Amino acid sequence: MLLRWFTSYSPILQIIIPLLALASWIPYHYTIAYTPISTDESLINYFFPNASAIEAYPLLRTAIHFMLMLSGAIFILRIFIRFNLVTQRSYVISILYITISSLVLVNHYILISLLANLILLIIYFKLFAMYETNTPVKNVFEISILLSLGTILNSSFIFILPPVIYGIYTVRNDLNIKSGIALLLGIFIPIYLVGSIWYLKNGNLNVFFNYFTRVFFEKQIIPALSEVYIVSLIFIGIILLMGIFWLYKERSRKIGIRRYNNIQVIIILYHLSIFLIFDFVQWHTIIWAAIPISFILTNWYLTFRRKRILQISIIIILLLFLTNITHSFLS
Repeated sequence: MLLRWFTSYSPILQIIIPLLALASWIPYHYTIAYTPISTDESLINYFFPNASAIEAYPLLRTAIHFMLMLSGAIFILRIFIRFNLVTQRSYVISILYITISSLVLVNHYILISLLANLILLIIYFKLFAMYETNTPVKNVFEISILLSLGTILNSSFIFILPPVIYGIYTVRNDLNIKSGIALLLGIFIPIYLVGSIWYLKNGNLNVFFNYFTRVFFEKQIIPALSEVYIVSLIFIGIILLMGIFWLYKERSRKIGIRRYNNIQVIIILYHLSIFLIFDFVQWHTIIWAAIPISFILTNWYLTFRRKRILQISIIIILLLFLTNITHSFLS
């Protein structure tokens, strides 16, 4: 019963999804030591030094977070349905996106990361659309512009570049030299325009260039992780491994979907690798892995045949979500 409801396309879930998005942030509405915009991670802070003043308005910051979380949940559902990744329609991907994304709230640097997540979702949409378009170079150009804008918004977004380039040439292996030029131009143009504005305003580009390079030299800041948080990550990791195994055991007959799924797995492995290898990759970037994880687990929940395992995992996910919310209130 729970599994059927959890994976359904019921209108009731249209009410529950916004409530989940709101619940994920409510504890931080009452948190005084909350920094909505990292002082080091975004050019927004350089152009608008008072941007962090939003922390003085708890209701406003909660409303902004709620809208960003809900927008991501709606957009990822749109991608899931538009590209028919699984024949069954379901709201489960939105629920998973919210519950998995909420795990990163422990570090309090969330607004910029969630805004960057929306840019990443648009990149996913453009990337998947490349498979069936007659103008792939146009998509490459748009994706590269989004990559550049994401890096301007959040310097750590630069780490997304390698797996996205891999994804471009995985979806369309018939691209030529024009796509490479489009990729370089798309990355260069926004940086050039913003850099020009910066120069006119400040008279030099030292801080501007340091913004893009310091991300490779700053020490990773790991927040104090609660036992509940660690258990949640371990459990997500376990069911993710099951989801990836099932993904390749029951491979889709459609070439496009197989390529999409390969991209999801590569991005997750890439995220895990850079976290383990490099100590300058900031903790809040883990939220970007919520997108491919949500796609893979949605496929698992909608196609896996052992319903009892799915039922148990749903109960555990919901309990962990509620436990994390309660722990946030009490801490």
